[in-house]
Order: sequence, then C-alpha cells, then structure tokens
Amino acid sequence: MPAKPKAAKKRLGRPTLEVAARVDERILEAAANVFLEEGFARAKMDQIASRAGITKQTIYARFPSKNALFGALASRFSGLVFRPQNLEENSNQSPRAFLIQFAIEVTAVLRNPKSQRLFAILAAEARAFPELASATWVEGPGRLRTRLRRFFDEQIALKRMAISNPDFAAEQFLGLLVGPIIGRLLFGRPSYFESEEHASSYIEAAVDLFLTNYLTSAGRRVCRL
Repeated sequence: MPAKPKAAKKRLGRPTLEVAARVDERILEAAANVFLEEGFARAKMDQIASRAGITKQTIYARFPSKNALFGALASRFSGLVFRPQNLEENSNQSPRAFLIQFAIEVTAVLRNPKSQRLFAILAAEARAFPELASATWVEGPGRLRTRLRRFFDEQIALKRMAISNPDFAAEQFLGLLVGPIIGRLLFGRPSYFESEEHASSYIEAAVDLFLTNYLTSAGRRVCRL
C-alpha cells in the first residue's frame, strides 16, 4: 500500500486581538508587581518576564524598553481611574445627582487594590520621570478637573450654582473624594471605607457639604435639599 501523505503542519498565524490583549494584561500586571517590590531602577525585564510566565523577547516585542513599559502602566492607571464612563452629559441632571455619581465612579476605582498599586508606583517615580508624570497628570487628574469645570460652568449658566472660582471648587471637591483614600494609601494605613455602605454614606455627606456652599435657591429646588 502506498504510504499516506504526511499531514501538513498547521501554520500558526498571528494571535487574535483577544489573545494579544491578555498577554499585554499579564505583562502589565507583572510589571506593576515588580516595580512596586523593587522600584523602577532595580526592576529587571527578566524578573517581569518570569513573573508573567513569558519570554523577555515577548515583552520587548510589545514594549521596546523599560521606560516604554512604565509609560504604558501610567496610561493604564489614567484610563482606569480618571475616565468615568457612566456620567450623564445632561445639564438637566441635578448637581447633587451628578456629583454623587461622579464620586461613586472615581472612589470605586481608587479603592481597587490594583489601582492603588499603580498609584503607589507612579507617585514613587514621579520625580525620576517628570515628563511622564506631567503627561499622566494631564490625562488623569487634569481630565477630572476639566469634566468638573465643564459641569460647574453649565450649572452656573443655569443659575443653580454660584461659584466665583470653578477651578478652586473642582480642587475642593476632588480633595473631599481622594483625601481619605490617597492619604492612607501613602502611609500604609487601612482603608477608611469599611464597606460599600460606609463609602456611600461618606460620598453623600461630602457632596452635601460641598453643595451647601455653592447651591443657589434654584439649585436647592432641583436637588430638593
């Protein structure tokens, strides 16, 4: 009998976008852990590759240098924390409803252990990477401030809020949100928010405290305060 032809070897194509995204996630997660444990200067790409369970060449194919990998972590942090997704772009929404939703989204991500690890890394290396720190600030806190400023301008135009300095007000409000989280994180203290109920109560109290100083009578009617 004639010998059966050998089956052709299956050629491996490029990984799908989903597979590539999973590999990127593994690399960034491993990098976050190694950078946090070792600091940027002492961290080695070999360590990151080993932690991710892949080759160093695979990392370099995606991130050509340690600086590029660190930059990707910074972008990831900004994307996770500083881009609330569910905020309504509706000026008819009451100031209280908008600010509560804004606060819930921002604090929920900041309370996430993964986001906190990324923040700790970026804060520790900000002086060593001033350009990266500046870009992260623009894409991160700067984006939140721009969103708040736009909302305040809308509410001022509707005569629901009386704010002489909207930029100052944005700083005040963000300080109320991140203070109990970031301050404790930097000093290694336990989370201030013991439960979702505790977090919700704090957010509502912070929003009401803030609005006490800025709502007009028309704004109070809309908020029913």
